[in-house]
Amino acid sequence: SGENSSGWSVVETNGGTPPSARSLHAATVLNGVMYVFGGYDGMSRVNTFHAFSFAEKRWSPVLPSASSSRAPSPRDRHVAFAFGNSFYVHGGFDGTSRVSDFWGFDFSSMTWRE
Repeated sequence: SGENSSGWSVVETNGGTPPSARSLHAATVLNGVMYVFGGYDGMSRVNTFHAFSFAEKRWSPVLPSASSSRAPSPRDRHVAFAFGNSFYVHGGFDGTSRVSDFWGFDFSSMTWRE
């Protein structure tokens, strides 16, 4: 057969609000949802936070509650991981210097904390 049954393919989505085009971002998966934070959009570093639900095939922004502290500064080349019910971001480059801060986003309270 001439069909390719393995390899890369475009993922169909059901709309929503995807993150802008970017590179040097970080992403991780928690409970069937991929979370994407930060990166470089070709002109500046960003600190936007987005989710892609694999079950719904839909993008959405992750918006902190009004009681949240500020979000991590815009950055690229950082790392991210999920543990428990939280998303964590460490380090990166803010456009001027390397940063070594450590941030957590708690999905129970929808808040950032350093």
